[in-house]
Amino acid sequence: MAQSFIRSLVACTLILCPGCSVLKVSSPLHPGELDTPTFARTASRMNSLPINLSPPLTLLWQQDLTAGIGSGSPLLVENMIFVGNLRGELYALDALTGKRHGWATLGGSIEGTPVIDSDLAIVPLAGSRESLIGYDLVNANVRWRATLGDIHGSPLLMDTHVFVGNTQGTFFAVDEWTGDVLWRFELPHNTTLKGIRSSAAGWSHHVVFGADDGALYDLDATTGTMRWRYVVDGAIQASASIADSSVFVGTLKGTVYSIRLSDGTLRWSHSTGTSVYAVPLVQSGLCMFGTTGGMVLALDQSTGATVWSCDVHSPVNSGILGVNDVLYVGTLEKELIAIDPAKGSILWRETVSGRIKTTPIAWTNCLIIATDDRLIQAFTGRGQ
Repeated sequence: MAQSFIRSLVACTLILCPGCSVLKVSSPLHPGELDTPTFARTASRMNSLPINLSPPLTLLWQQDLTAGIGSGSPLLVENMIFVGNLRGELYALDALTGKRHGWATLGGSIEGTPVIDSDLAIVPLAGSRESLIGYDLVNANVRWRATLGDIHGSPLLMDTHVFVGNTQGTFFAVDEWTGDVLWRFELPHNTTLKGIRSSAAGWSHHVVFGADDGALYDLDATTGTMRWRYVVDGAIQASASIADSSVFVGTLKGTVYSIRLSDGTLRWSHSTGTSVYAVPLVQSGLCMFGTTGGMVLALDQSTGATVWSCDVHSPVNSGILGVNDVLYVGTLEKELIAIDPAKGSILWRETVSGRIKTTPIAWTNCLIIATDDRLIQAFTGRGQ
């Protein structure tokens, strides 16, 4: 097993051209069981990994990405980290060392998280006429461009369809390999051009997203037909997550909802009092998320009752990372915090260089975050 791991690391160092200003890989990439090829790791937006990564953590490396980083998350595929910045550049880094292997300048601003699939990086852009890019990683060129309006969320990839909404209230399904628009859905009665900033979550043939008009939508992935629409108490900018036939989502008014995926009826709602920008993490019977009021909450997945609350004394507007027996959360007070998921108690906290607006990810024995001072950082556990 050790020899296999070493071989994979050697392969990683050979895939990209170190120091190049062109992003190029030698062969298509194949996400492994522990990789994160999309925002919140899976199409259902469940950012958890069955690995051991216990605090305290120490800084392994850091890398300057030359510009600020949006509100999505880094990605990790085959020992390579991919991350976009607000100058429209997509970087690839070595996961062990943080060394920059190459980058591609795509224009506009990368506000959300790309998707990596085989030889293709699907990159959302804002401030650019052509706002969804299919970048060929093997040939190091743009395969296709789609003009979809400003995109602030992260694309969802299911089968060969890419799903994404824009800031004027139109939601699209796009062919992954050509960039052709397969169908579009306009928010109903959207005379004031309320936008879509929530990243869609997917399950089977369901595509679920929230919008600034204060509603949660479920569309048929094949046709774009609306299955149901559920009106909530305020705008939704957080991504929804899907688990056990239910959709979980928070609003800017501070209410978290659990909606039945089959018919869009309410299971429960829970008011937190402060805005929820974070995608909920559902595991071990709990629905967990952070709020701008400085609380991390765990609700009973079935009833919505509070199981525990943890005051981290700082706004949280990014998602939680779940690993075996530990939750990791970043704050706007420049802290990385580890929480016991059973008790809700703080196990460890560490000050970092900048505010954490992006959802953390992990890989084997390291945790990776991005901060708003242009840095991406990797931390490793004791003895790892």
